[in-house]
Amino acid sequence: MTPSRAICFGKMLISPFLFQHFVLEENMLEVDCPCVTPEVVLKASGHVEKFTDLMVKDEKTGTCYRADHLLKDFCKDKLEKDLTLSPETAAEFKRVLAVLDDLSTEELGAKIKEYGIVAPDTKNPLSAPYPFNLMFQTSIGPTGLSVGYMRPETAQGIFVNFKDLYYYNGQKLPFAAAQIGQAFRNEC
Repeated sequence: MTPSRAICFGKMLISPFLFQHFVLEENMLEVDCPCVTPEVVLKASGHVEKFTDLMVKDEKTGTCYRADHLLKDFCKDKLEKDLTLSPETAAEFKRVLAVLDDLSTEELGAKIKEYGIVAPDTKNPLSAPYPFNLMFQTSIGPTGLSVGYMRPETAQGIFVNFKDLYYYNGQKLPFAAAQIGQAFRNEC
């Protein structure tokens, strides 16, 4: 049995138990929504604008890297291996690590430049950070002029179908809903 076949077989065997435990025993409603989501839904949720990673490119080879990962690796490496760091510099690296997820595009770029971070494989200079949308875009509708995306997470289907779930639950709150299926992200 090939590894992929074994995984599929195992998934088929365990799925009923997961459904029983997480959905039926918890008295949850279940939805199975389409994998393609219209752009209007993902604009309303903020995904079109914010579902991004900040990337930088090796200016000579074009190889892309996640900017936050490069900065995190640099700071951790300095803290672990550079025995000559002053207490002030060590505190600065620790502060950067603590606020890394909150840095703006400009702040992230400034730190990469300030620390002289270069492409890890080639030591070439890096571009300024830019947002890279993690959703797979497609054309939908009979004319192909409407934009849609492969769903980046399963929760959107629950939100879009909230009214129907509420009705199905006898128009009573609270209720729980489970969305089973795949999500699609354009990650490296």
